[in-house]
Amino acid sequence: MKHWAVLLVCAAIFLVSVWFGWRTCDWSWVQRSGTLIVAVGVLLESWKVIITPRADGMPFWQTQEGHSAIRAAVLVVCVGTFIQGYADLPFRAFSACP
Repeated sequence: MKHWAVLLVCAAIFLVSVWFGWRTCDWSWVQRSGTLIVAVGVLLESWKVIITPRADGMPFWQTQEGHSAIRAAVLVVCVGTFIQGYADLPFRAFSACP
């Protein structure tokens, strides 16, 4: 899948979680979005690897596209993990919720 599409899907998950957290005054929804971002991002970036039945059927490591997909997946895992661990803190600090 195109990297920009994965970025848009992950950004949409984050923004929906921020909206839901704001509406419910429960910022743990933002924190939970990190798990969903990691799962969706890694699945979408590695979809070609998942559906290929044999390792020799895909020269994944030998192409620039394969290298870019791995780099994007690593980035998604790092960002999603950071969101999962710390994203609720800035929203709680600036929230008008009790």
